[in-house]
Amino acid sequence: MAEMLINARHSVAFPVAILDPSLVGSTARSPHPRYFGNNAGPTFIEVTFALGITTFTSHRADSVFDVIPGDVCSSIILASAASASQKQEQRSSPLVVHACSSTTNLETLYGWWDMGYRYWSASPPPPWLTLGYYPSMDCLRPPVGMSESSWIFAILTAASHVKFWAISAALRLAGCSALSAKLWSGWRRAPSVTLAAGEQNGVMGAHAWRTYNRSALDFNLFFCSVGSQQLERHLPACERALLPLTWQGRTAGRPICAATST
Repeated sequence: MAEMLINARHSVAFPVAILDPSLVGSTARSPHPRYFGNNAGPTFIEVTFALGITTFTSHRADSVFDVIPGDVCSSIILASAASASQKQEQRSSPLVVHACSSTTNLETLYGWWDMGYRYWSASPPPPWLTLGYYPSMDCLRPPVGMSESSWIFAILTAASHVKFWAISAALRLAGCSALSAKLWSGWRRAPSVTLAAGEQNGVMGAHAWRTYNRSALDFNLFFCSVGSQQLERHLPACERALLPLTWQGRTAGRPICAATST
């Protein structure tokens, strides 16, 4: 609705560019590889997987995991603003560009999970709250596609809650109250979020991970990358190398996004 309103009020005298990112991950290269500034989205999942907390899901292994590095998203913002400000590019409707990877570097939950599994198995963090090894996608019973009504899913959810509470409490005792609150806010959901059918809106104690980790949210979306590719073709070669506008992962000789979010 907001885009429709902008489109209706748009004029050549005030050019507008709209950027639609998918899931924004950590930076892949510039200015600081592997940096992320918040605990939301894929970076939060990756960190909690490393800690041995979120090591299961109701989502299918072949689900599309559309993640775009933060620096690539920033480059698209800059290029979109520059394009919209050029007189020869002004048009009767706003410039709409998707910042995505599903149509340029298709990644699935299997691939994302496997990258995290290999990385953290080789170099686990000091606080490691899992028994034995990290669960692999190639084991006999991979921890994906679990039924939300199963007893094992309920037990794992309760165990995750306890692990989150234990880490947050330890951080508070160590004098890191701000970090503790940041971690806990990623686990607890906002009171206004509605969970599954039949659950009361605003019940305190429900959690962001529980909200996301439902089969109802397991669906595939493919975003069109034509806009970002067109912008990239108009960039000079030197700027194209400095400000990549499409994410192609390994095929472009760049580090993979998931590995850099750790």
